[in-house]
Formats: sequence, structure tokens, C-alpha cells
Amino acid sequence: MKPLKPAPASRRIAKNLRAIRKVRNMSQAQLAKASGLPKSTINHIEAGESSPSVDSVESLAGALGVSLEELLSAPAAVIDIRDETQMAVLKETEFGGKVVRLLPDPFPGLDIYTVEIEPEGSLPGAVQSPRGRKFAYCISGTIQLQIAGKRFLIKRGSTAVFPGDEPHSFRNVGPGKAFLFKIHFYAEPEVRSHVLGIPPRNEE
Repeated sequence: MKPLKPAPASRRIAKNLRAIRKVRNMSQAQLAKASGLPKSTINHIEAGESSPSVDSVESLAGALGVSLEELLSAPAAVIDIRDETQMAVLKETEFGGKVVRLLPDPFPGLDIYTVEIEPEGSLPGAVQSPRGRKFAYCISGTIQLQIAGKRFLIKRGSTAVFPGDEPHSFRNVGPGKAFLFKIHFYAEPEVRSHVLGIPPRNEE
């Protein structure tokens, strides 16, 4: 069995440069100003479209405050931990409901939330794309889901799966605070068919 070849230096530099720049919260324009290199050069390096000179790599490392080895080594996983003060509260109603988005950055086709509902509180659900599905997992409490003129109980450990385009609402019918973990899946027809087992529609 042949040993795996390391990625070319230009590819390692591209991945490391972009990852470290984002951790430093720097734009390409800011990095260009700090390093003295044209923004177009940095763009090409990050895209893996050019092999930077040693002088360019030294300038970038100096501007980012890292060593040459950090830009040349195999990329390490970038871990971004954000506390609750940095999470987006999307909805907080007067009826005792609160929705917090768990994905700090946009992720195409997917949204993940936590839903908190006070005793006897309620929360209307947003109507989404007809191609999508919603998954509501009850972490604690007992929640009543009203959808399509019917009512369903979601108890702790249960998951409700329903169409994203159907008007719906949640109500806490238990004695204590209730929590839901919600996933909204907005897929294109071919992805939707493969992941969710839903036949693709004929698009006019």
C-alpha cells in the first residue's frame, strides 16, 4: 500500500491562509493592507490558483502574526465556540415563546433552532418552502402541535415531521417549561428525494 502524498504546498497555504484570516476576523482587503500585497494576489492564493513566493508567504505570516510553519503545515481543524450571547434570538413572543438559531453562519438548505415555551405559552411556526420538511424533537415537557386543522402531542423524546409549507403552531400543555430542537430542511428536488425519500416534483 502506497503512503498518501501530502497536499501540494500551494493548497496547504491556501487553506491555512483563509482559515487563519477568518479567525483573525480580517477581510482580504485588510490583509492586503497589512501585508503590502495586492488583494488580487491574496484572492488567487486562497483560491489555490497561484504558488506564492517565499517573500509573499513571509509577508502574509507577519501580517497574521503566525510562523511560516503554520501557513505551510497540514491544515488543522478550526474550532469556533460562541457563547449564548452571540446566538441569534429570532423570535420572542409575548405568549411565552422563544426561538434561538443555533447556526451562527448561513448554511444553504438548513436551519437549526431551539424553541423554549413557558407553561401555557404558545408560538406560531413560520411557513417555509413547499420543498422542505421540518423536524421537531421534544427535549423536555409536552407540546401540542396544531397543523392542518389537527392537534398532535409531542412528548419528551418524540419527533414530529411535517411539511415546511403547512401553517402550524406550538403550545406548551405541560406543567413546566418545554424545549424543542427544530431542524428546517430546505432542499432542491434531487437532494430532497435522496435525503428525505420524497419523490421529486416535475418543475414547470
